[in-house]
Amino acid sequence: MVDTGATHSLIARSTLNYFSHPPIQKTSTTTAVLGDASTTIDVHGFVRLCIFINHIPTFASVFVVDSLGVDFILGMDWCINNDILLRVREQKVIVRHPSHGTTAVHFLDSISIPVRLAQSIQLAPHHEHIVRSFTPLSFASCVSYIPDGVLCRSKKIYIPEALLKINCFHSYILIHNAANTPCTLRKNTILGTVYFFNTNPAPVNITAFPLSLSSLSSKLPLISLSSIQPTSITSISDVDSVLHDLVHHITDDTEKRIFFNILNRHRRIFDISKPTIAKTKLPHVIITADHPPISVRPYYRTIEQRKELQHEVDKLLMDNIVRPSTSPWSSPVILKKKPDGAYRFLVDFRRLNSITRKDAYPQPSAEELIYRLSGHSYFTKLDLRSGYFQIPIVESDKEKTAFVTPDGHYEFNVLAQGLMNAPASFQRVMNNLLATGRWDYVVIYLDDIVIFSHSLEEHKRHVDEILSILDTAHFKVSPPKCTIAANQIEFLGHIITSNTVEPCREKIKVILDIPSPCTLSQANRFLGKIGYYRKFIPDFARIAAPLHKVTNKTRTKR
Repeated sequence: MVDTGATHSLIARSTLNYFSHPPIQKTSTTTAVLGDASTTIDVHGFVRLCIFINHIPTFASVFVVDSLGVDFILGMDWCINNDILLRVREQKVIVRHPSHGTTAVHFLDSISIPVRLAQSIQLAPHHEHIVRSFTPLSFASCVSYIPDGVLCRSKKIYIPEALLKINCFHSYILIHNAANTPCTLRKNTILGTVYFFNTNPAPVNITAFPLSLSSLSSKLPLISLSSIQPTSITSISDVDSVLHDLVHHITDDTEKRIFFNILNRHRRIFDISKPTIAKTKLPHVIITADHPPISVRPYYRTIEQRKELQHEVDKLLMDNIVRPSTSPWSSPVILKKKPDGAYRFLVDFRRLNSITRKDAYPQPSAEELIYRLSGHSYFTKLDLRSGYFQIPIVESDKEKTAFVTPDGHYEFNVLAQGLMNAPASFQRVMNNLLATGRWDYVVIYLDDIVIFSHSLEEHKRHVDEILSILDTAHFKVSPPKCTIAANQIEFLGHIITSNTVEPCREKIKVILDIPSPCTLSQANRFLGKIGYYRKFIPDFARIAAPLHKVTNKTRTKR
């Protein structure tokens, strides 16, 4: 099977045993992470294979795994290295070779692939639940699902046939427990089979055709296998371009190359083609004591608003930010219209927040953070991409984040905006991850991270260390909002250099444009607006004294 959503080619060990092959070679990494960034497959090494498409030999270095669901997956590495052309409308794969000519193989009529339960569940008697399933397909727009009859009869459960959409190897299936006793289904239980039928045009990414395997010549050079973490093939050149843009301002070519290499070592951080959930030991918790679940009906929506709302929900589902819910909790959704006419999606968590125990974790002082940056020569600023959506919620509390629309019921897998204690949880995670013991070269204000150093050599070590920590924890940053190894940065509304700290011009533009106050109310408003920046105005008290003389008088003496 050819899967253009797979970065690397994979083969099941049982399939490999059917024919003679070169020895399986060891690799330093023992697991491959699938496209959902959480499901892993054990890798026992790689083997160099020759794959004949009719009379034309093609070559691939293939990872060997225990169980794959299909015999053999040829990924984008095989397509790129062998000049493979997929003609979806014509239902065929074309192989071009400089000395053997060109050949084509048509897609098979259909393939069947097992569907497994993504995590263990327990169903109460006569209850139904929407479960997350795993299928070894990265993407399919429409596949036919047939439940496993033996499982349904033995467990006394009902699973309807359905047309499924598979995204990032996952889809959702409804299961009903028809028995009078609870039913437990373990992770990786085979729930049924999906059938991929060819249509015209066929769904993209998944194709299947017959092939033959033979031993690979020992003279074949090994294809580079530096990492098996899933970087989207279509985004590799984009990430390179992003990294070059981030170091473009560095004038010294040697230093530019060094910083590029530092960023490139941790390139996953800058690859935003697929959202991820960070690995942290401090997931967000929602403590509501023994309060019964709160359920609020969805707000009325026009047809236009319902379409827009469902569009936003679909995007969250695809990114695994939310999932279908059967929770007894529910909060309504608010749609805020933006100036450009689009809508902003918000969940009204006010009822939930009113019964949530407050987290008193302290937020940093902006003035203190700015003061710590002063006097340093080199700055790197990292802005976490959709920071809240990278923080997981503890599994038992996900049901409390459930929200309703006129067309469905969903719950968050990650920290949602509007939740009580969200800023406290986020700051706690970031402080525990980065700040402890590093007060003299990194500051964190929610999703803004600033690394600061006195010398360039010192800065290289600091940047490499912080990026390594973020990479290990699977955090992502927003490249357009990042600054690398600069002599000045903008942080919390201020421009900071080694010698100066001054407010951003656009922040004080409104104050500069205020006309001279002519009335008492205008004088009060003026002093209120300018008071925050008094530390930047020498002799502020003396300059403002004439206005204070008027505003401090009692009403009868004004």
